[in-house]
Amino acid sequence: PKVDLQQHAGTVTCRLENPHGTQEETVRLDILAAPLITTQLPKQEETVSGKDVTLRVVVRGSPRPEAQWFFNDTPIAPENTSYDEEKSEYQLLLKETSVTANEGTYRVVLKNELGETESTPCVLTVLEPVKLTKISPTSEVIDLKVGEPFEICADVDGKEAPKVQLLKDGKEVKFTSIEGPRHVYSVTEVKPEHQGVYKLTAKNKTSTEEASLTLNVTAPLSVPQPLTDINVLLGQPGTFNLTCDAFPTPKVTWFFNDTELKNSPKHKIETKQNVFSLTVNKCDHPDVGIYRAHIDNGIDKTEHTAKLHVGVKPKVEAAKPANDQACIIGQDTQISWKFSGIEKPQVTWLFNGQPLPTNERFEITETEDGTSTLSIRHAELTDKGVYTAKATNAVGEAEAKTTLNIAGIKPVITTDLDATLQATKGESMTIKLSATGTPKPDIVWTRGNDDLVPSDRIQVTAPTAEGDDTYTLTILNVQPEDQGDYSAKITNVGGSLKSKKCKVTVMKSPVFVTKPTTQEVKQGETAVFETKIDGYPTPKVTWLLNGKPLTPKEGAQVELNAATGEAKLSIPKVDLQQHAGTVTCRLENPHGTQEETVRLDILAAPLITTQLP
Repeated sequence: PKVDLQQHAGTVTCRLENPHGTQEETVRLDILAAPLITTQLPKQEETVSGKDVTLRVVVRGSPRPEAQWFFNDTPIAPENTSYDEEKSEYQLLLKETSVTANEGTYRVVLKNELGETESTPCVLTVLEPVKLTKISPTSEVIDLKVGEPFEICADVDGKEAPKVQLLKDGKEVKFTSIEGPRHVYSVTEVKPEHQGVYKLTAKNKTSTEEASLTLNVTAPLSVPQPLTDINVLLGQPGTFNLTCDAFPTPKVTWFFNDTELKNSPKHKIETKQNVFSLTVNKCDHPDVGIYRAHIDNGIDKTEHTAKLHVGVKPKVEAAKPANDQACIIGQDTQISWKFSGIEKPQVTWLFNGQPLPTNERFEITETEDGTSTLSIRHAELTDKGVYTAKATNAVGEAEAKTTLNIAGIKPVITTDLDATLQATKGESMTIKLSATGTPKPDIVWTRGNDDLVPSDRIQVTAPTAEGDDTYTLTILNVQPEDQGDYSAKITNVGGSLKSKKCKVTVMKSPVFVTKPTTQEVKQGETAVFETKIDGYPTPKVTWLLNGKPLTPKEGAQVELNAATGEAKLSIPKVDLQQHAGTVTCRLENPHGTQEETVRLDILAAPLITTQLP
C-alpha cells in the first residue's frame, strides 16, 4: 500500500526454493509521480569572472521530468544543460562567466505528465579581480628636491570593491583624495621626512595587486641663520650658532684662524637638529679672531665666518654711582661722570628716565679718558630732576645718577608801598613797589584780608624787561568801597615776604553834576529847583533865597538822595513880594565848597500897594 517513488520504485524479484532447487523471476515496479525537488538551487552563488559555474538541482519524478532553465525570466537553450541519471541531478553549465553575460537570477521549471514544479531563484554574482593602473609617477624611483611637488595617482577597479592601502616604509598614510576609482596622495612641497618606499596595495576576495616606488628627497644647503659676530665678557663663554637646512644632514667643521677645532674643554662643538654651535669657554684676549664654519652634505658645501670680541663691562669711576648737585636758577652748571670699559663705552644721558630734551641750553662733551659732561646753560626751574649717564658697550652697561636741585634767590623789596594814599572818587589810583629775586617773584595784592582778582577795573602789572622790577596795582573809577589797607605778598622758589600796608582813603570835593536852572513861576504856584551833585564825603546842601538860608520855617521843602546825589528845593505858594530874587545852592564837605546861583521870577497881575491920596 501507499507506494512511494523514492521508497518503492525499482525491481521486484520472486524467488522459489526447495530442497531440489531454486528459481526466481524479476520484474519492475514503476511508480508514476509529479516532479519533486529534493535539493534546491542555492539562493546566492558567487563566481569569479572567466571561470565556469555549474548550477545543480536534484529532482525525483516519474516519468522523468523535462527541465527548462531561465535567466532573468528568459528561457535558456538546452545546449548547456545536462542530466545525471545516477544522482537525478539536473545541471546548467555557465562557461567563462562575465558580469554582463551571466550576472543575474536563475531558476528551473520541471514538468512531467503528472505535474510541474519550480526551483527557488538563485542570484549569481560575478566577481572581478582587482585591476590597479598606476597613472603617476611612471618610474619606480623618484628624485626630488625639498619644496618640489610629489604625487602618487592610481586607478583601482574590481568587484567586489577592493580595499586600497598606501604604506610608507610599512606605515599607513592617508590618501589626499579618493574620487571613484582614482586614488591620489599628494604633497605640495616635499620635505626630508617624505623620503621612503611607498607601497600601494589593492585587495578584494578574488585577488591582490601591488605597486611600489621609492622617493629620494634632497635639499640644497640653506643657512637661514648664518654666523654673526659675538661680543663676550672677559672670562665668560661665547657661543657661535648657525642654522642650516639641508638633506642629507650636513657635516660642519669649525676653524679658528684657519686651524681646525676639535671638541675639548676649551671648545665645545654641538649639533641639535638643524642648529650647529661652537662654544668657546672662558674667553680671553687670545681667543679674539675669526671663526669659520665649513658646511658639507656631499651634494653642496659652503662656508661662513664671524668674529669673536672679548670685552670688559663699563664701570663708573667714582666711589658711588650717585650724587646730589645744586644750581642757582639762571646760572650755568655742569654734571660729569667718568666710565671705563673695553670696548670704550658709548654714553647717553637721560632726564627723569626719559631721553634728554633737545634744546640749545644742553650740551654733551666727551674726553679721551672716558669722561662725559652735560653742560646746562641758564638753568631753569624745570631742569630740576635726576640726570642719568648710561654707559654701554657690547658686553654690558653701567649707570651713574645726579640729582640736580634748582635753587632761587629770595625776593627783596627795594621800594616799598607808601604808608597812605588819597584817591579821588571816580578817577583812577595806582600803587606800586619794586622787588628783586631769582626767578622774578610773583605778586598777589590784597585789601584787608581779601586777595584782589584782576578784572577790567582792577589792573595788575609785573616786570617783563631785564632790569625792570616794578609791580603796580591800578584801580579805575575809584569808589568809596575801595578804601582800606592795601599790601602785597611777593613769592618765588627762594621764599616769600609781605610789603608794608598802604592806607587808601577816597575823597572828592563837591561838584555839580547837573546845575540848577532859573525858574519862572506864576504867583501862588510851587517853584521847584533840581540839581545833581557829587562829592565824598557826601556834601552838605544849603539853599539860600536872596542870600538868606531857606528852612522849613519859611515853608521851603528840601530833599537830598545821598545815593544818587539828587537834591531838590520846593517853595509852595510863591509870592512876588516875598520870594522873587536869587536862589543859591551851596555844597560843602571837608574838601571844599561849591555854589551855584539862579533866579526865581514870579509872574503876578498888577497890584496897587500904595493908593493915590
